[in-house]
Amino acid sequence: MKTTLFKHRPKRPGEKRKLSFTLTGQEGKPWRIALMGAAALLLVLLIVALSRVEPNALGSAEVRTIQDRGVLRVGVRDDIPGMGFAQTGLEAELGDILAQRLLPDIPAGNSVKYVTVDSMTIGPKIAQGAIDVAIAMMPQGAQPKFLYSQPYYSDPCYFITSVTTQRLVLQGIRAGCVQNTPSATLLESYVAARPSANITIVKYASYPDMIEAVMESNVEVAVMTQLYIEKYQAETDVNPDTLVPFMPYIFRASAVSPGTVNYCIACPTDTPALITVADLVLDELQQSGQLQSMYTKYGLVQDYAHEEE
Repeated sequence: MKTTLFKHRPKRPGEKRKLSFTLTGQEGKPWRIALMGAAALLLVLLIVALSRVEPNALGSAEVRTIQDRGVLRVGVRDDIPGMGFAQTGLEAELGDILAQRLLPDIPAGNSVKYVTVDSMTIGPKIAQGAIDVAIAMMPQGAQPKFLYSQPYYSDPCYFITSVTTQRLVLQGIRAGCVQNTPSATLLESYVAARPSANITIVKYASYPDMIEAVMESNVEVAVMTQLYIEKYQAETDVNPDTLVPFMPYIFRASAVSPGTVNYCIACPTDTPALITVADLVLDELQQSGQLQSMYTKYGLVQDYAHEEE
């Protein structure tokens, strides 16, 4: 049987022909067929393109150096539960998956070496060649001297207040942030876009200092990403005199967000093939749903509610 997408009939005198577009019913069937064909063609072209890109990247000089060494050195955090804690978490597992792709002949677990980093040491370790890649909450494009993959996790930032605050008012207030952090950058952009709000930014050297300022009402609000909010809301300590456990950081997180921080895999600018392979791996994890399963595995939620004040 011969199938045609469009049936032609002669145009009547004085008739203005209209092109009707719908995806429903019999009338939309030709369009659905055309769109499915285009999608299939696009997928084939993408697979062909990726199949050519990966062998080129895996045959690069930087990848051969890692293969000769027999181990991928990955910088990871050890202070953020769910992301990196005692060399477990989302970022450590991503490092293991990337190492398996680069070193397929080496047993899983033996092909990766984790190097503990923090926000202060991660840049120097990349620059000095102490690690091959960093999977350690590196904000997208934070330092132009490094290369970045596509994001593997989006971390929303929120305003926090003391537990006694009844209503969040972002007008004529002092807002705290930790200096040189992504959340500080988001706060600065938020304030710059609202000059009439008359918000004064107060910078602190650490999250404990900033949270204590909120608890003591030295600032009305402060900004933290969701991962840090969860970290400090779960912190416990023990009174040395009574040995009674207590929570040292008590604050309230609002649903008002000044923005989101996207974390990416980073590497030196002279090893672009590593980012190419990392992007391919992340694409596959996204498409297969495995990345979402990893979020669930490590208690990471990606559907936070955002509000405007």
